[in-house]
Amino acid sequence: MTVYDVTQGSQASIKKKLIKGAKKFGAGNVYFKSTNLKKMNFVLKKGKVYVYPQVYGYNMDKYFTIPSRYK
Repeated sequence: MTVYDVTQGSQASIKKKLIKGAKKFGAGNVYFKSTNLKKMNFVLKKGKVYVYPQVYGYNMDKYFTIPSRYK
């Protein structure tokens, strides 16, 4: 199961949200070239998907949320 399977919206809109969230924590071109967005770590909890982009540095443990398809 990937983050695309549990997140609400089209694949294109989910991809935009994943990129925007990772950039918020300092992800750059190198990060996106070496990371498969489908394999981002996530937790499904109370109608939200908590995505952990694991950008190196002090933001490694940070997360952002996206609405879930499930409650």
